[in-house]
Amino acid sequence: MPGADPEADPFHAYDTHHWELLDPVLLGCRPSALDPSLVDVTVEAEVDGPVRQPTEPADARWLLFNGAGGADLGECRGVEGLYAKRPLSDAPPMRLIGCEPGERLLRRLVRPRADGDWVTLLAVDRSGRVMRFQEHMSLEVVASRPSALGVTLVDLWLRKGPAVRPVPAVRPVWDAWFEGPPTEPGSWAAFPPEGRAEWAAFAAARQGAGRPLPDPVRHLDGRYVTDVSALVCALGEAVAGPGGHYHQCWRALRGCQCGGERPPAPFTLVWHDADVARRALASVSVDTAGETPYVDDVLRLLARVGITVELR
Repeated sequence: MPGADPEADPFHAYDTHHWELLDPVLLGCRPSALDPSLVDVTVEAEVDGPVRQPTEPADARWLLFNGAGGADLGECRGVEGLYAKRPLSDAPPMRLIGCEPGERLLRRLVRPRADGDWVTLLAVDRSGRVMRFQEHMSLEVVASRPSALGVTLVDLWLRKGPAVRPVPAVRPVWDAWFEGPPTEPGSWAAFPPEGRAEWAAFAAARQGAGRPLPDPVRHLDGRYVTDVSALVCALGEAVAGPGGHYHQCWRALRGCQCGGERPPAPFTLVWHDADVARRALASVSVDTAGETPYVDDVLRLLARVGITVELR
């Protein structure tokens, strides 16, 4: 919450600035050089929020919360690195291989613009169905050449690409979805945790994947729920079939004020082999003190949105 004097702060001192730390990882904790009674905490995370000025205000007050509307975790005297240039504002370049340019793109190649155009990049499967999409990409072409993939195709070099890109380890998941939406239940289970997270992202982007099955009783196969992403995949499949997604705001577990999204109609969820998740996620918690197991928080959220859960 930077600033205390509205005359000195051109960004309005009483306007609280918010940043969200996505997927934080604690790297270290040591006594602070400013005060032995304090600690310096080093965290690695993706930062979601605007940088409104190049340097941290000298009179800033920093409050740390466990999610939107969540518990107060404490107060900091300063935050290093928040105002530094981040990858989100300087995304690395991207090469588009084998493009078949339409009329508008051809005009842009003939008469390039310094600021580019804002476009949406679609990833399609073998049948042409959209698998994933990236909105608000800057089409600032810095170079082009005929593509080796075909005489009518071109390769384009963009000055900036998406800030977040899939890593090589999840390529098998992309290959699987390229063949079309999954039809066999449990197809996600063969992948490691990062692959399951990617699978969940495909399911979330799939149009119509959130439509619930008509059955009043759904069955969750819990044999492979050994990480948080696996739980998301298994629940989405139980609610909407193979490759399905349950459109739930999981940030509600951390105190998000939305409270959770209610399903179109209440149903009963039979969670088979629930003890697998209890054992595997015993050390995972979104509770500030780390005292409430993750599975218990999930059960409370599901009950709050009208889902009856039977553990087996």
